[in-house]
Amino acid sequence: MKDFRSRKKEKNSLIYNPFFVIIVFIILLLIVNSAYKSYEKKRKAELEQERFNKKYETLLNRKEELLNKIKNLKTENGIKEEIKKAYNVGEKGETVIHITEPTE
Repeated sequence: MKDFRSRKKEKNSLIYNPFFVIIVFIILLLIVNSAYKSYEKKRKAELEQERFNKKYETLLNRKEELLNKIKNLKTENGIKEEIKKAYNVGEKGETVIHITEPTE
């Protein structure tokens, strides 16, 4: 009976061995560190995706504005309007007035 008890203690002694506990603790730290780094990478990827989605939306809006401007420039009134804006000119019979504010 004594032999049986001594063998049982020897098997449990590995779990309580300080060297074994340190190795298990180091492995646990490595796993936690790896999980944290993975989480950080995921978070950075999500932020970058959000940033690119916002940029994509602004580019789509800009594209829509430019398509509308092109559509407007295909009409005669649109062309006249753009010339008036760019060169400060008017048609025959129109008067162009420049209003300036005095500077102090």
